[in-house]
Amino acid sequence: MTETKKFVVLTQKSDILQEEVNYLRQRLSELEVSRKIEGTPLALDLTKFGFSPRYVNLLHKKGCNNLADLLKLDAPTLIDDHKLGRSIVKKIERTLEDIGLRLGMNLNCMSDEDFNNLVSMLTNLTGYTTLDFNADVEPLKSETVYSLEKRLFQMGKSLESLKRKLNDANDVISKREETIRIQREEIKSFRKEIRTLRKAEEDKIKVSDKLKSVEADFQKFKDRQHSQEQKQNAIFEYKEATMKTWIKGLEEDLASKREHIRSLELAQKELQEENEKLKAQVAELEKKKSVP
Repeated sequence: MTETKKFVVLTQKSDILQEEVNYLRQRLSELEVSRKIEGTPLALDLTKFGFSPRYVNLLHKKGCNNLADLLKLDAPTLIDDHKLGRSIVKKIERTLEDIGLRLGMNLNCMSDEDFNNLVSMLTNLTGYTTLDFNADVEPLKSETVYSLEKRLFQMGKSLESLKRKLNDANDVISKREETIRIQREEIKSFRKEIRTLRKAEEDKIKVSDKLKSVEADFQKFKDRQHSQEQKQNAIFEYKEATMKTWIKGLEEDLASKREHIRSLELAQKELQEENEKLKAQVAELEKKKSVP
């Protein structure tokens, strides 16, 4: 059997033994409470405190055979666990209030002074100084408490022994877990190094592929640029030829306009000469008119 399986078995045994110890402690606590209330009004039947027989029968069915059994319960327990109606629980609470008590009183945690005061109050209320327990309380045998205490002591020793074995097994497992943790860290480191190398190799391949892609793109760019240069040269040559033709036309048009301007200047000159002649004739005519 491996240490882990031993640890699991020991843990299961320890849990089972702990549950039994807890049960015995609870049972011993109940017996101590029973011993404490024996011979007091707390062990009386509930009918002695003004509870109706109907409610007493309901509580007897739920395991409440005397006043002490009822006081250790609370309202939610009676309603949820014992399935009593809220109206019944409220009437039970009112009956307890009439005698100065309430649900949920922990008799086991009471101080001796408080417990004695409670017993004295109930004794005065009921008028009983000695109680008949033939039907209400089963006599408590001191041998039962002694046997439970003895068994609890023996089981406590067994539980301590199991806990020591459990701690030893836990130490062994902790050491093995530490070794496994170190080995896992080493494996993790190796895997990380392998991933780093693989990533570096993948990065080289990616760079090579990227370089090829860039070269291909650059070649395409050069081809496109050469094609664009050819197109631009053709467009430039076409525009140059068009401009030359247009300039030639402009020059011819300019020469024609210059010739037209010269003819206009000659015509203007002739008109001026003609105008001078006319002015001279007008002057002569005016002279002739002025002579008597």
